[in-house]
Amino acid sequence: MSKAPPRSSAKRPSPKGRANKARPGARGRASNVPRRFRSGHIVRTGLIAATIAAGAGLAAIPVGDWFEQQSELDDARSRQAELQAEIDGIQLEIESITGESGIEERSLCFGPYVAPGVETYSIPGVRGCLGQP
Repeated sequence: MSKAPPRSSAKRPSPKGRANKARPGARGRASNVPRRFRSGHIVRTGLIAATIAAGAGLAAIPVGDWFEQQSELDDARSRQAELQAEIDGIQLEIESITGESGIEERSLCFGPYVAPGVETYSIPGVRGCLGQP
C-alpha cells in the first residue's frame, strides 16, 4: 500500500506570516517603498479633469451669451424710450392739428370758412396762412 505524503504546513506560509510582510498596497508599508500607481487611477483622474474642464468651458459659453443679451436688451430699452418720446411729440402735434382749435385755424387758412365778424383778405398766388409754414 502506498502511503500519501502528509501535507506539511512548512511549504506554504501561514496567513499570520503573510500579514507581517510588507506589501506595496498594504497600510503598514515601509516609508522608503515607492507607491505604485495603477493605470486605472491615472485614467480616472484624467477623465475627471477632462469632464471638469469641458463643463467649465460649456458653462462659460451661455454666461457670455447672457451678458451679451443683457447688453442688447438695455440698448433696445433705451431706443424704445427715445421712440416713445418721439411718438408722444407726434401725438401732441396731431392733437393740435385735429383738435377743435386746430380745425378752426386750418379752415380759416385753407378753406372757405369765415367766422362771423372776421374780415378776410385774399392774395393772388398765395394759398393758406402767411404765418404758418
